[in-house]
Amino acid sequence: MCKHQRYHRFAIVIISTALFALVGAAFGHASPVGYRVEFVSGIGVHIVQVNLGSPSVKVTPILSARYPGGAEPLGTICAREKPVAAITGTFFSRTSLLPIGDIMIDGRLVHFGGMGSALAITPDNKVDFRRIPWGRQQDWGMYESVMAAGPMLLEGGEVALAPAHEKFRDPRVLGRASRAAIGVTGHNKLLMVTTRQSISLWQLAKVMRGLGCTDAINLDGGSSTGLYYRGSTIVRPSRSLVNVLAVHVNADPEIRLCQADRIEQLAQADSFRRAKAHEAYMKAQIPLATGQLKEAVRLLSSACELDPVNASYHARLGEALDGLEDGLSAAAAWTRAGEILLEKQQWDRALTHFQAALERDPDNQRAKEGLPAAYRGLGMTARASAVEGQLAFEAIQASLIRAPRSLMADLVHESFKLAGLPMSPSFNAALSDG
Repeated sequence: MCKHQRYHRFAIVIISTALFALVGAAFGHASPVGYRVEFVSGIGVHIVQVNLGSPSVKVTPILSARYPGGAEPLGTICAREKPVAAITGTFFSRTSLLPIGDIMIDGRLVHFGGMGSALAITPDNKVDFRRIPWGRQQDWGMYESVMAAGPMLLEGGEVALAPAHEKFRDPRVLGRASRAAIGVTGHNKLLMVTTRQSISLWQLAKVMRGLGCTDAINLDGGSSTGLYYRGSTIVRPSRSLVNVLAVHVNADPEIRLCQADRIEQLAQADSFRRAKAHEAYMKAQIPLATGQLKEAVRLLSSACELDPVNASYHARLGEALDGLEDGLSAAAAWTRAGEILLEKQQWDRALTHFQAALERDPDNQRAKEGLPAAYRGLGMTARASAVEGQLAFEAIQASLIRAPRSLMADLVHESFKLAGLPMSPSFNAALSDG
């Protein structure tokens, strides 16, 4: 699509949106969801405004059809779910394609992330913004929808940026990028905001305050930045997404309020499981201290089953299994702990668990695959490339029966040459060392 065509389509969307709002107002039923473009401090922003005072409005996360572990284009998600509007949701891992933040849909926690700041909405459209203590399960109580991303931009009308405190270290998040954010105004309007322009988090916070927001959080941005409104993708992400935050306008208020009891029951069940898991974990400390490792393994296994996303429980189970000289099972427990920590971007602890797993089980493929992500998270790109090169070499070697190592190395070199691609020194070293 040429530049003039894009502007033409953009103008049609704005004009049709304005006409829709005017006609609705004339007949006394103005739409609770609207779209506009504004400039704040010289920064152009695309805004979807949602009137939370309308009982038929429902704001909810939507997951990709291939979740977990799969992404989907924004337009495809919206064509399937048919929301009035949608915006990019929370960040997700480039390797596992799992979100980093908590996601709750219809009162059910569908993903635990344990970090960042969250938008939480009740069935009667009361909105809260909450910072999440890192790595801890939250009692989301009576909330119907939760989307955790971050960092927090505004709190009580003031800029409240503290990305390091929320464990955000990725330069792609902290640097300048096109942005997406969600905020609420003093008049109970929810604003979904995107920018095409690359700006800093500080600039984004001032934009949200300039739009009248009292509280706001940052959402996934950069190549993920996307905004959809009434059949048109206003801002198109350059990659597929794992989750979005969507708006529906045909929700039945009575059904939603009746769900409150079910939501409370689900929340109580989750809290009960976490409490029982913690109880089992604490009980395991006595047999661990007295050398009754079989009993400790039984209690810790129960804790892991009740709360499967608690890395500490899996790590402690690995220690107990290792004490029983069950190296393979210990490696599996440590690997699971490393994977959980990897999703939470706690790279150093994840690396420690992967390394411990490989000491007991050098053939543990999941631990091997987790190493490069941990190294990259720590800024050790050369080490990450070396491990990836070794894994690639092993994959090629496994595909050829009893192939000499020298022949394997020659095949890899020739493949790179035919493809016209340079071979990194770390990859070459991996081939030479085996």
